Order: sequence, then C-alpha cells, then structure tokens
Amino acid sequence: MMFSSCWWSSFPSRVGRHGYLLSDKGAIKIRRTENRHDTETPSVDDPTSPLYKYSRATLHHLHKQNEPLAAMLGSLHNIHYMVNHMRKIREKILRDEI
Repeated sequence: MMFSSCWWSSFPSRVGRHGYLLSDKGAIKIRRTENRHDTETPSVDDPTSPLYKYSRATLHHLHKQNEPLAAMLGSLHNIHYMVNHMRKIREKILRDEI
C-alpha cells in the first residue's frame, strides 16, 4: 500500500531535509549550536541507521553549509526511523499489548 500524498509519508523526509532528526526521545534539531561539537551519533541505539557513522557535529556542519548530503541523510534517517517505529507498533498489536 502506498501513501504518496499523505502527511505520514512526506513528513519524515520533509523534516529531515530541514534538520530535524526523529528519535524515541523526540526530534533532534541538528542545526542548534549545542550540536556543533557533539561527537555522539544521533542514532546511538540503532547501528542499522544511515546516520550511525556520522556525529552530530558533522551533521550540524553539513546543514549549516547547506550541503545536499545533509538533506539526504536526514530524510533517510527519518524514513528508517518511521519504518522501525511502525514495525514495533505492529508487533505490539500482534502481542495484544496495544
């Protein structure tokens, strides 16, 4: 099933292009100055994330320089996050936890 025009399909890539990275703890605003020297990766708990090898400082720099790679990585990360998030929800539904 494809949801090409719905907000839940365009939202992750749109906010990713603008420097918001989705996580279980809320959105990470990568353009903020507190990320300028942060060597931690935004996806610490998920080694399968496209951002696992990038530090917050690197992503901050890419966004501040308006590098196309920053938009691409943000979109890929958010789509990856949403796919995993929905998978977890489906599993909970099947176990009657929701």
